[in-house]
Amino acid sequence: MLGHVVDRCRLIMEAAKAEARRFMQDHCAQVDSVSTIGMVLFTIVIIGAISVYVADQVYDIASIDQSSEFYTASQKVVSVMNTGWAMMLIVVIALMAGIIIYSIRGLGGGGESV
Repeated sequence: MLGHVVDRCRLIMEAAKAEARRFMQDHCAQVDSVSTIGMVLFTIVIIGAISVYVADQVYDIASIDQSSEFYTASQKVVSVMNTGWAMMLIVVIALMAGIIIYSIRGLGGGGESV
């Protein structure tokens, strides 16, 4: 009789361990995907900022005057980037909202019926 109880307890413990492992694996994958999205956004912003700085410096070093074909482009680099930052802000806000919704749904906060 005692052996049967011990066997049942072992089965319950093994099932609980397996369920805990599955739970951790599912949620670690979600954290990894959110971290990856954050790193991609950060990388895009850094590359964009460096690109604009380099383009602006190239136009400054080239000493482009008003008769040059590149004069308009050299004047527009900074204004176009300012518009780009505003657009990037909208994209970042939308992605953050998506990540929050994804995380809440992934943690069982909604959308799943048991």
